[in-house]
Amino acid sequence: MSLRSRILLAGDIHSKVDNVYRLAMALQTKKLMPNLVILTGDLINANHDYQSPSSPSSSSVSSQLTRMRTTAEETQFRAVLTAFGSISRNVMYVPGNHDPREAFPDLVPAVDLGVRDEGRERRDNGEEALKHAPLWQRMMYETGAVNFHSRLVRLAPNLVMAGLGGSVPQTDYNRPNTTIHPGYPYTDPLLKTALLNLLRAKRHFLTLHPAFNIIAKSHRRADTSPSSLPSAPTTPTDPDTHILITHCGPARCATTDTYPKPWLCDSKRIESGSDGVRSVVTHMWCQGVQPPPPSSTSQITTPTGDTQQQPPLLFHAHGHAHTSWGLSQLGNVPVINPGALRDGRYAVVTVERSWGEEGRVWRVEDVRFGCVR
Repeated sequence: MSLRSRILLAGDIHSKVDNVYRLAMALQTKKLMPNLVILTGDLINANHDYQSPSSPSSSSVSSQLTRMRTTAEETQFRAVLTAFGSISRNVMYVPGNHDPREAFPDLVPAVDLGVRDEGRERRDNGEEALKHAPLWQRMMYETGAVNFHSRLVRLAPNLVMAGLGGSVPQTDYNRPNTTIHPGYPYTDPLLKTALLNLLRAKRHFLTLHPAFNIIAKSHRRADTSPSSLPSAPTTPTDPDTHILITHCGPARCATTDTYPKPWLCDSKRIESGSDGVRSVVTHMWCQGVQPPPPSSTSQITTPTGDTQQQPPLLFHAHGHAHTSWGLSQLGNVPVINPGALRDGRYAVVTVERSWGEEGRVWRVEDVRFGCVR
């Protein structure tokens, strides 16, 4: 008996909400409605390069403009997540370099809302505290969309998803020390460290209810309340498989190799990927080259001396590079860039859990790319 689920990959919406609704109609027509929606970042067009005026005479105007920008960004962010809610009740995302700072849980942590089910007074206090919560936390309550940046989520038996948003600086492909566009909020070494820490923090799951078999229960929305139950345990005899979702893809990969103006012969080739992401994806324990020993815990010792469970990658998906959409391969790991939904592009991945030589394992059954106009 196998378990099959369909996952929609989309990203780089850049506030173009109309394309989300066009996508919903296209999926309905093609009978490709997904069990889970995963967004790879850049939901809107926040500009982190913007510098507010610093002169005393313009301070009040500056603060007013800042408030207006923040309000507009929140409105657009909510609109995008609400639109994806029309496609699936399970929407999860990582922020991109063009999303607001408050979309990064590690930069702006959640506020304590208290227990909201212990009387009227506590509920009122929780609702008041929510007004001062960061954007990502408020959106979770308002739209049900889950931000899993720098977190692990158990989607189904022995299937774990890891997410890391943000980007590193884009550089000239032939002159790596020449920065074409700054990254946000990472440098390459910081992103690699964050990614390694994330994959090693195997037991620190984002708690969802029901966290067991989320992708097989599209009719049930994940409960994101503070009292949500802890995630269900894995099946001890089967090794975990990982899905890695980032906004910035691996360096020197076909899905990150971009030209700003490909129709011009002198167009500069840009490296939009991360060396840190590439080094992690190509590492032998993510490649599944080193098999788990015959034990109930399936633990291995990595070259860094850490002991952890075997985490082979089922696939790695990312966004950021608009024109380099498609399917590539780094060793044994498929790398998927669904393309920019701003331009109408998306991908649908079908995964299946069935019996194999290693026990019950997850496999990528099908990857389809599409475009809406």
